[in-house]
Amino acid sequence: DVERGAIALRAAIQRNEIGIAHTSDAHGNLGTALSMMGRQDEAAAAYVASLKARPSALTHYNLGILLGDTLRVAEAEAHYQAAIQLDPGLEGAHNNLGLLQANSGRRDEAGESFRRAIAANPQHAHAFNNLANILRRPDADEAALR
Repeated sequence: DVERGAIALRAAIQRNEIGIAHTSDAHGNLGTALSMMGRQDEAAAAYVASLKARPSALTHYNLGILLGDTLRVAEAEAHYQAAIQLDPGLEGAHNNLGLLQANSGRRDEAGESFRRAIAANPQHAHAFNNLANILRRPDADEAALR
């Protein structure tokens, strides 16, 4: 179960039973487990510890998701950008960054982010849908209701 896994990871980290090369992975996995358990502050701290041990696109991406879910939008955007710098082909980071940009009214930036997600994975249905929503005229819904 997730809770027992988190306890075991935390104990291994505290006892320094894992090699330095695996410290980042252990903290990242702990962050994911804690997030699944709804312990977002602890999860964020574990992700930050993972990034201190070794920067990772996936950890930045996971932290971006967590921060976005807790409405820490500017921080989430920064972590998605960092993930993209480390792995420009990480389509989920492009897509999620686009969602944050769209929700803050930055439609042009969002469109570019969705296009990058599609370029990284031409089968990314969510990115296509999100791009279509951005390209739709803002008044189209209102006009359709008349």
